[in-house]
Amino acid sequence: MELVVVIAIIAIVASIALPQFLRFKERALEKEAWTNLKLIQAAAWLYRIEYETYANLGDTSIVNRDLKLDLPLTSKLNYAITDASFENFWAWAKPKQGGGPGWKINAIMAYPQKE
Repeated sequence: MELVVVIAIIAIVASIALPQFLRFKERALEKEAWTNLKLIQAAAWLYRIEYETYANLGDTSIVNRDLKLDLPLTSKLNYAITDASFENFWAWAKPKQGGGPGWKINAIMAYPQKE
């Protein structure tokens, strides 16, 4: 009987804790995306000063190389710059697995936005 009570208590605690954990995990991923997108934005501005245009950069390793950054390659997010021109660009942070929405920022946005 005591074992059943203990199992029931564990199940109740798990049912309360799991949704909180998943929300915490999503917020952590969002903060990582925001931080790295703001870093990419600043590095792209410097790139434009040096080369007089923004660059299309296809994935995280190319972003790191061309913008002289050190974004983690082991992250759950992939970073890219698309639609680059002399005046603007879009930087993206998208989940590597499972799809789902990502975040984006351009040359003039103050904060990233969710897709």
